[in-house]
Amino acid sequence: MNVVRRLDTHIFLALAAALGLGVAACEDLTDPNEHRVGDPAPEVALDVAEAGGVPSGGLTLENFKLVVDTAGIDDVFQREAADGYYSTTYVRYYVHTGVRIAGEDPRLPALAPVYAPEGFVTQFAYFWGPERYGDDIWDFYMRWDGLEPVATYTYALERLATHVNGVLDAVEFLLEGEVTEPDSLAPLDGTPGGYPPTDLTWPAGGRPECALNPIADPPPNPWYLGPVTANADGRITADFCMGTPWPWYTGSVNVPDSSIAMPNELSRGVVPQYNYIVVYEGEPANPGDPPPGPPVIRIQLGVDLDPSGNPIPNSFAPFPVWADREAALDLANVSGAPSRIRYEIRDLEPLASGVAYEAWLLNVETGNSILATADYFPIETIVVTDTLGQQSEVDVPGDTTRTATFEGVAASNVRHAFILRNSMIDPQSLGGFTHVVLAKPGVSGSASEPVFWAQFLDQSGTPEDPADDIFISADDFKLGALDLADPAGSRTFRVSGSGDGAIWGDELALQFRRLSRPPPGYVYEVWLVDAEGEATSIGPLTGPKPGYVDITDADSVVHEEFMTATQILQATKLLELTGAIDLSQFSEIQLTLEPRAGAAGKGPTLVLSGSLPE
Repeated sequence: MNVVRRLDTHIFLALAAALGLGVAACEDLTDPNEHRVGDPAPEVALDVAEAGGVPSGGLTLENFKLVVDTAGIDDVFQREAADGYYSTTYVRYYVHTGVRIAGEDPRLPALAPVYAPEGFVTQFAYFWGPERYGDDIWDFYMRWDGLEPVATYTYALERLATHVNGVLDAVEFLLEGEVTEPDSLAPLDGTPGGYPPTDLTWPAGGRPECALNPIADPPPNPWYLGPVTANADGRITADFCMGTPWPWYTGSVNVPDSSIAMPNELSRGVVPQYNYIVVYEGEPANPGDPPPGPPVIRIQLGVDLDPSGNPIPNSFAPFPVWADREAALDLANVSGAPSRIRYEIRDLEPLASGVAYEAWLLNVETGNSILATADYFPIETIVVTDTLGQQSEVDVPGDTTRTATFEGVAASNVRHAFILRNSMIDPQSLGGFTHVVLAKPGVSGSASEPVFWAQFLDQSGTPEDPADDIFISADDFKLGALDLADPAGSRTFRVSGSGDGAIWGDELALQFRRLSRPPPGYVYEVWLVDAEGEATSIGPLTGPKPGYVDITDADSVVHEEFMTATQILQATKLLELTGAIDLSQFSEIQLTLEPRAGAAGKGPTLVLSGSLPE
């Protein structure tokens, strides 16, 4: 008796090396082509395909809220003098960290977008008084990239009052991460001035001529120091100087209450100390006129003042940005909780008619779960061609509905997007959950067998204490089986394995090795594919010889004789060629991953593929 045993050595050794497997481990497995008499027809090699359409997605923590009692505490976020700007080392005011453009300061008058926000950079921004060189001058020197090329801008010093609309913007942004009713800024104290008769741009004669540049008495508010024109690359360099008669000090020692900048502390500052630097589009047509365009850059130098000139608690400079919120999480009296997440999922096949996927919020620490009712909208990616014939991809969002369920689509250019806010799951909140999961496909009403999950919060083993929670700003969805008892040890699906086979007379015999166990609700299926890409199913895999047992339950049951907790060590597929299938009509064999409750038809998750002999 001849024993014919075929092992595609090249494919298997490559996979063994990639997966860290020993070759000897496979020798104990049963080949379905063993103990056959005669020689097989030309053989089939199945190789790991580039997995197309494996269900995937990502989750982003878009916002969180700070939990802190601000009542009666003037500086709950500890921002007083935190960026007071004055450097005793360099004896000047560094204000570059306080530069704000549109999107970073919502207050009115609204900042107009800079010409190239993606390229906006503060190269440097500082100013100094007589203590720097011992001269009786003030010098302002700042440079920015990203403005409109060859456009003119006007630079101003301003003492502004804050008219609070609703909640103080600085506090609302720090607590909630967004501003609902922008506050308004308006000139406060001092005499309204205008464009100065003498241009205060740094003169050719340097500091001696700077000392001759006059300062009105009282100084104007706003005080327009002069125009500056961007170069051809969109860079503006502002350099203004002026003399220092009263009310500003002279000499070599910094005197804070005589500074041109209002200090960043809970005090009103003497008139006319300025608490803002503002850059406007355009140049006044006549001396004394305001700039014609809106502000584009704003730098807050000191605490906000109310219309009476009194300092407003918790409104210290500069206006807060996202990094200030994250820093506040480390304060002893501040805790945080997620308030808005966004997640997107793609390449989920349609399930059986009327069966929808369900999204859930899950707490792996407590086991609590609720339906993740969110604003859902599909996004279709289409290719458009412009007038020059250039093609580009464009995302087209569909209609928004509020739901926790959705149906899969048989199109790889469509993804499912969800935005979930605390208000949508009231009275519960996102801070009481750690993961977003999809329940087992086709199983309604339970998150006990999640198949697809991403994490946005780690409660550090103490769900009752939010103070040690860790926010996960972004996470990729995992496909597999989430172990609620040990989330870190969950089984995650990854495309792996090898296959080969032969045609023995009237039978096609295929064998597969080292396949990852399918996720809950999924099954491996074998297809014959013709030259036009049309696919015909020849059914799911079976176990190895001699039993060829049904393993459509491999997602949930481990057949210990040929499976491990994570892998199917060997599987087979036998096809009798005496029926309606004419093998000569097909050119390829494919192994795919399919949801068991899915609609008929081959899905996009290609695991292995190989050519049939001609």
